[in-house]
Amino acid sequence: MTPLTLLRRLLTRTTHNGGAKFLALLAATAVWFVATADRRAITERSLNVPLVVRDETTGAGRRGVSGLATQTIRVTVSGPRTRLTSLPDDAVRASIDVTGAAEGTFTRTVRVTAPDDVRINRYAPESVSGFVDAEITRTMPVSLAVSGGTGNALPRYTLTPSSVQVRGPQRNVEEVRRVITLPITVAPGADTEARLLALDANDRPVTDLRLIPASVTVSRVDTGTLPVRTARVTLPDPPATLTVASATVTPTSVRLVGPPGVLADLTEVPARLTYAPGRNRVRANLTLPDGVRALDTVTVTLDVRRK
Repeated sequence: MTPLTLLRRLLTRTTHNGGAKFLALLAATAVWFVATADRRAITERSLNVPLVVRDETTGAGRRGVSGLATQTIRVTVSGPRTRLTSLPDDAVRASIDVTGAAEGTFTRTVRVTAPDDVRINRYAPESVSGFVDAEITRTMPVSLAVSGGTGNALPRYTLTPSSVQVRGPQRNVEEVRRVITLPITVAPGADTEARLLALDANDRPVTDLRLIPASVTVSRVDTGTLPVRTARVTLPDPPATLTVASATVTPTSVRLVGPPGVLADLTEVPARLTYAPGRNRVRANLTLPDGVRALDTVTVTLDVRRK
């Protein structure tokens, strides 16, 4: 068979039922187009991207950044739907570079990066301000905040470690007045991990710093069961020129610890307070025998009037 004859046969087979074959090709193309439409669709997605601060300044000692205008950048990206749906959290990154910035306030342009097949449409804010300061470290004791010290036991606690390092920008670290544990409840003989919080002079949290370690172990070591007696709180008589319209004592009875022989004779405890015309709330001082201690704080709400 000559090449020319072979070519003619191939053409004949190709063009045989050409209309049907063409329609089949169109149908297959349409099916493929519909099946892959979702993968080819371009959509948008908005992300809250954590802002990373880079500082490669050399020869200036350790430095810290605080007071950032924002901690996250709102980034809108576009790309194939399936790609954006499976986009890892750290695929899009936002950063500012404060290398070489002098200590003090700064404003830097935000740089956003994304994978090659993802387009960055927009982001806000485009620049971020903050404060560069020398990084310092202070060692501070930890104060304990606990609840649940009721019953016939006098709770005692130990902290491990009892002090921590406060590290960060100088102006932030110098604001810290105390480091406390978050309130916890510790059962007798138990150990509990407690997170720490740095507070300023007004008991407001101080941020943009690190506590090393970030938590301590609180161990409850009770000294044993102590004699506890409950006694009613009594109020003194007002001056002759005043009258008490109402008085609310909270609590009405207090728990007392002390020598058993002394506690046995206590049924009531006198409170000391100063009467003044008007409505007010005062803390009462209790008159207690030597060696006796109150486990409760007493407050009195008064409505005092002149006669």
